[in-house]
Amino acid sequence: MIATNKLLFLIFVLNIVFPIAFLSTANAATQDVWNAYVNRLRNLEARVNRLQHLEKRVNSLQHLEKRVNSLQHHLEKLVNRLHSIEQRVILIERILQSQRQSDLLVQIQQLQTEIQKLRGKLQVQAHTLKILKLNQHQQAPINIENTASSQLGNDAAGPKVPMTASSRLPNSRIRPQISPAEQEAEKEEYQRAYGMLQANEYRAAAQAFRNFLIHYPNSKYSDNAQYWLGETYYVIRNFDAAILEFNQLLDQYPNSPKRAGALLKLGFIYQEKNQNAKATQLFLQITQQYPDSKEAQLAQQRLDLISK
Repeated sequence: MIATNKLLFLIFVLNIVFPIAFLSTANAATQDVWNAYVNRLRNLEARVNRLQHLEKRVNSLQHLEKRVNSLQHHLEKLVNRLHSIEQRVILIERILQSQRQSDLLVQIQQLQTEIQKLRGKLQVQAHTLKILKLNQHQQAPINIENTASSQLGNDAAGPKVPMTASSRLPNSRIRPQISPAEQEAEKEEYQRAYGMLQANEYRAAAQAFRNFLIHYPNSKYSDNAQYWLGETYYVIRNFDAAILEFNQLLDQYPNSPKRAGALLKLGFIYQEKNQNAKATQLFLQITQQYPDSKEAQLAQQRLDLISK
């Protein structure tokens, strides 16, 4: 830029000052001198034009350099963002894999429920006949088909043990007499909550089971509702809430057939939390108290894994 200004000043001198001086001495000047001056002036002008062109190119290159630096900085941001997204994708894949495993476990339990319902149908009918023969039922005479269907409907959310006179209510609470309409409303509210669980609407199912336990604390479905409430929290990996609900079942329903399942899920949770000592204690308790159950088989498998 400085060189260009100098050349412009020189051209000014040659174009203005020198011609004036030359005209004042024109009589003594020769044509060759004038021609040399003109050629030199043209060369200087051409040089100035080249310098101005180079100056523009330099400015353009500087501008390009700034753009390159800006793009490079933006590219670094994109690379960092891409790395962050990759980490989030890996985390989501792990969560989805755990979710699929939990969903599969729920489906397996549902299949086991259907199988045990079929196996228990004859036992329910035989027990009903026995009650009729001994005339020990406290209510009106029972229709065999209705009693069997009712018992199977009650077991829609999980396996039940064969009914006995001492285990009609798993929670061993005294159930007040309610009207048929109230019984139907109770059954519908429980089935609605369980339907949400089957549809994988876990948070809605958790709220529905909690409302059911508030409305019907002494229901024949209460222990099942308490178990599935813990299960919904287990599936969404809210382990602390699941521990509270499963322990609630163990404390309030000592005769519930869901106790083995609750103990098993507590063992799974403590194993997930890397508290293998607590998990081992629970798995051993299952194998000792429920040695012939499916839960005992699963507990033994976990014990084998822990011991390796």
